[in-house]
Amino acid sequence: MYDDSHVYDISFVDSDEHPALVITMHNAYLKEVLARLEVLVDRNTDRIQKYLGEEVSFVSEETNLFGETLFGFEGCGRIVLDDTLAAFHLPYTQHTIGACALTLQFLTHVLSVPMGDTAVKTNRKQHVSIHTVCDPERHFHAHSAGGYVSSIIVTGLCEYADGETVSVPKEVMKAMHTAWKALTPSDMHRWVSECRGCITSDGRFMLQCLGNACDLSIYPDQMYTDGNVSVAFACHNVDSAMQQLTLLAGFASLCEYVLGK
Repeated sequence: MYDDSHVYDISFVDSDEHPALVITMHNAYLKEVLARLEVLVDRNTDRIQKYLGEEVSFVSEETNLFGETLFGFEGCGRIVLDDTLAAFHLPYTQHTIGACALTLQFLTHVLSVPMGDTAVKTNRKQHVSIHTVCDPERHFHAHSAGGYVSSIIVTGLCEYADGETVSVPKEVMKAMHTAWKALTPSDMHRWVSECRGCITSDGRFMLQCLGNACDLSIYPDQMYTDGNVSVAFACHNVDSAMQQLTLLAGFASLCEYVLGK
């Protein structure tokens, strides 16, 4: 992964009113990404209906009454453009949680394929790659998530830990708390303290939320040895969309924190 040229970044908008996971890329990729999404949706209509429980439309690029550009299942997401970037916002709400999770799975899937002729020349490298699962046939591990981070991120985590095992930065903890509250009914907000994380002395992270040993982590056997290589991360017992999206909010915030230093 780390040898790939930069395609996208992941971030989390930590807002009590409008929290959202954001995938940002060069706007030259927008047309190709939307075309790929339409093909993927056409090929998976049965699975989509099983997961969402009804026949729903996938909005590719549609403007609503407020001038916002919608995309995703049930139009759950927003596309924000500027002179160079296209930002795919996936708002965290209880009523769009399934549509949001499935849209994220499809979006990261199409982004895992090289851009080919549309690739933008850049010296930047891809520091994060994620993949997610939304499986209507499974009860356990139905919303697994994983991917790769660059050794640059692991080095930054090592420096932050400074030879000890420490809690994740407060910004990461807050992002997970915000996500959990946005995605769960009020009677589950009392479990927000279960959303936490740590960083080990060798640069591994572990993010946790309510569940049966539910976490998103770099495990010891996934660590790199030498050189500019990527490091895999994976999950354990991520069964629900609210668990998956909460952990990814923390992951996105953690990557932002390290790369922003």
